[in-house]
Amino acid sequence: MFEQLILWVLAVIGITTIVTQSAIFNPVRLWFWNKIKFIGQLMYCTMCFGFWVGLGLSLLWYSPTENFFLDACIGSSVSWFSHCISIKLLQHTTTTIMKYEPQQPAPPEQQNGGGCCGKH
Repeated sequence: MFEQLILWVLAVIGITTIVTQSAIFNPVRLWFWNKIKFIGQLMYCTMCFGFWVGLGLSLLWYSPTENFFLDACIGSSVSWFSHCISIKLLQHTTTTIMKYEPQQPAPPEQQNGGGCCGKH
């Protein structure tokens, strides 16, 4: 039972992330955005799409709570939480890399005050 719950959570997170964030689904999201605005908006929202993925997986495969509405809410929450965590990790990683990235020396014309002979 615990293994199925973990698989359910990972499936909700994986499906939601792939559809709402991945480059491979960008043309699909854009098509829906232009053709069926409501579905297009859902496909850009991690929390919204996670709700429907949680509901769908509960109806088709496994219901962690045996209450489909609650499963959908849990799917939404899990998707949103994982999205927030991944954004924070990305921000931290980017900041850390930028912090330790070696600085390029200034071009010779900008050293010593600039000018044609390096003096003002």
